[in-house]
Amino acid sequence: MKPKIKIKGGDKAKAKLEKLAKEFGKNKLLSVGLPQDSNPYPDGASVIDVGIAHEFGTETLPERSFLRATLAENKQRYRNFMKRVPFKVIMGKSSHATEMERLGLAVSSDCKSRIYDGIEPKKKSGEGVPLINTEHLVESITYVVHDAD
Repeated sequence: MKPKIKIKGGDKAKAKLEKLAKEFGKNKLLSVGLPQDSNPYPDGASVIDVGIAHEFGTETLPERSFLRATLAENKQRYRNFMKRVPFKVIMGKSSHATEMERLGLAVSSDCKSRIYDGIEPKKKSGEGVPLINTEHLVESITYVVHDAD
């Protein structure tokens, strides 16, 4: 005969699991970079166009990746961060949304730090290293956590 097991707090555990399932069932996306509504430069130039030109380079401008290179350089750190999120949420120490916000802040800060540290151009040229002239580009880098639809 199998022993009977009595579980205390079953309703509380069930409610907690249902709440967690709802929270993690919401597909959230984190976007880091230059948002569509970024303020243009004083001369009217698009911050996004300038960012794309630096990120990928042009015929006359060497590539100075501030986004892709930052993600590649910190990929494992960001993965490790995300691996800890379910534990924090289950233990009631944080929420999924809060952790996505924290990751967004970390990634956008890392991109800005990369620019402030100076990015060597991919193609060597006589141009200077920094991407900082007016700081308009670096100050425009941000993040948004939004629903995936």
